[in-house]
Parts: sequence; structure tokens; C-alpha cells
Amino acid sequence: MTLQKNTLLLFVLLSVATLCAQAQTPHTPVKGSTERKALLDALRPAIEKTLGIEVVFEVRKLNVLGNFAYGDLVPRHKNGQPIDYTQTNIDPEQLEAFDDWACVLWEMDKKGKWKVKTFLLGATDVPYLCWWNAFGAPKAVFPETVDDCSTE
Repeated sequence: MTLQKNTLLLFVLLSVATLCAQAQTPHTPVKGSTERKALLDALRPAIEKTLGIEVVFEVRKLNVLGNFAYGDLVPRHKNGQPIDYTQTNIDPEQLEAFDDWACVLWEMDKKGKWKVKTFLLGATDVPYLCWWNAFGAPKAVFPETVDDCSTE
């Protein structure tokens, strides 16, 4: 009887551990899904205002975990072609140190709608390393993080 109880207990513990591990694994919404569209549509107005043109996004990475999502995106013209940033609202002086990607963090509000928490367009470094700390998002939603987020 003790062997059966121990076996059952081991099974239950392994099941719980598996569920916990899966809960900390982000998923990527498939192209054309309602979830992916909602995320990109929540960001689009801010990027279009910043650039002064209508855009679509090339998605390089899109992670969703619980009520948070992280994206690594490249804005493109509506026809999918690359953007010439000298023809946008971006200050020409900023273009000297400008990369064509956007990183973004979304959070789902209480009504189930995705809202942009923060985004950065044109970063030449990795700005999201401490966003988990600044915005309370799970570390696992990001491609990488650092533990020491103190500023000196």
C-alpha cells in the first residue's frame, strides 16, 4: 500500500511540476489569429503617429504569457516594403543611431483588451532587459533578462 501511495504522490508532484513549467512557457500567436491581430492593432497607432505613415509589421518574435506579451517587430510600409526612415517623422539626427526594429510590451487590461505598456522604436541596444522589473511582467515572456536592474 505504501508503494502505491508513494507512486501516486510522485505522479501528482510530477504533474504539478509539468503544469507549472508549462505555465511559464510563452506561446506565439499564429499569423492571422485574433490574438495576434489584437496585439499588433494595439501598437499600430503609436508607431504610425511616430513615423507619420501607415504600417504593417514583420514579426520577428511575439511571446504571450498570461496577461503580458512581448514583441520584436519591424515596421514596414502597408505593401510590406522596407521603410526609408528619412521619409518619416523621425528626426534626421536620430537616424545616425537608429535600427529599424521596435520592441514592445503589452498588458491585457481587466476587460481583456491588449494595451501597450511601453515600446521603443529604433533602439540600437537591448532596452527590454529590465522591463520585467519596471512593469511587473514575467521574465519568461522576454527573450532575455538580467537580474540586476539597479541603475548606477
